[in-house]
Amino acid sequence: MCGMVVVEWHSEALHPRADRGLWWPRERTLFIADPHFGKDAAFRSAGIPVPAASGAATIARLERALRETEARRLVVLGDFWHARAGCTPEVLGELLAFRERFSSVSMMLIRGNHDRSAGDPPTDLRIECFAERSIGPFRLLHEPPEEIEEPCGDSQIMAIEGEGGCADGASPGFAGARFGGAGAERFAPATSAGVLCGHLHPCAIFSDSGGCARFPCFVFERQVAVLPAFGEFTGMHRVRPAPERRIIVAVENSIFEVPRRNLVG
Repeated sequence: MCGMVVVEWHSEALHPRADRGLWWPRERTLFIADPHFGKDAAFRSAGIPVPAASGAATIARLERALRETEARRLVVLGDFWHARAGCTPEVLGELLAFRERFSSVSMMLIRGNHDRSAGDPPTDLRIECFAERSIGPFRLLHEPPEEIEEPCGDSQIMAIEGEGGCADGASPGFAGARFGGAGAERFAPATSAGVLCGHLHPCAIFSDSGGCARFPCFVFERQVAVLPAFGEFTGMHRVRPAPERRIIVAVENSIFEVPRRNLVG
């Protein structure tokens, strides 16, 4: 994996990785979001012909990340499963074998919208499940909160969007202000916790001398950080540039921050 980016966020050093995981070295914790295990199997059960290797590729990438980091803890920020129909014996067998290879790693799931309908992972996987959780200075959620502390006007409102709407029913903006009478802005109560989440499957579109390209990205704002989808077989939705927003792109084996001037708004 080429290159390294370190983000100092809420007094902690975080390492976005090219494999789309987020490494917290002080706590030897690896965060991922939206693996959507079993999505290919669920599509095939519905009669939609899709390749069968995407789940295995996601597991292989996760294994490499855990070995490279020597993580003691894995946190999945939602959507472990894609759908109940994807929980096939083959998929479960692959996940159980993976769990056996990493039996000493503590694993935690913050339930996502897909998990709420598909159900928790089987107990044999030994994954603790929570609606939300706090670890150190971080509040762990699946979906970004509707309101955050950071005040922003209309021109600064977060807009992660794509053609036809947001990923799996996601809200089109996670930093949106609610406006009261006479244009007054109202925000959630101030909090010192930084929210780590997924759900939106963010990607950045940027330009260079060769044209435009679209790649999954991490999005860091003052109060909220959104991870890209870890799964191989997932959609992506564009994040627009804005002040005080860091966009870090994962491209094959590289990780780098895209200057705002190169982002297509």
